[in-house]
Amino acid sequence: MSPTVEKQPVKLHIHAQRFEHGQPVDEEIQHLKGTLYRKGEIYYLKFREQTEDGPIDNTLKIEQDRVTVIRHGAVRMNHEYRLNSTTQGIYHTPYGALNMETHTTAYRFQPLGTTLPLGSENSTNLNHCREDRCGELHWAYHLSLNGNQVGDIRFTVTLKA
Repeated sequence: MSPTVEKQPVKLHIHAQRFEHGQPVDEEIQHLKGTLYRKGEIYYLKFREQTEDGPIDNTLKIEQDRVTVIRHGAVRMNHEYRLNSTTQGIYHTPYGALNMETHTTAYRFQPLGTTLPLGSENSTNLNHCREDRCGELHWAYHLSLNGNQVGDIRFTVTLKA
């Protein structure tokens, strides 16, 4: 018998930052709607981004020690970020494919209904949210594309039911 799938609509606050030599150089903030699924101990977060090059359907497969980002549309990728590990993949853009290498330096997932750790980077996003209605996914990594160091990337996705 397969595990029961729990499905819940969520609002997302996505905060992405790129750093070079410890200094922030790029930042992107998005507010989107998505769906959070839970199948056993694995969570799936699905949402759609609209970009200048077209829509991108995203699925984040969230496990205890890793997140896998699957993107289809204007860009395509299927990449796993695993704490303290280096992983490789290909990032497909409308302008060509790039070899991608990441080394994940931080990873944290707090599901809906759990208490966020004190000092959480985006805890200010949760000021108007009861603990049982919010969650957070955070990961950070060093990124190289085609062998060139791009910088350090930090993603924080705040979920609100």
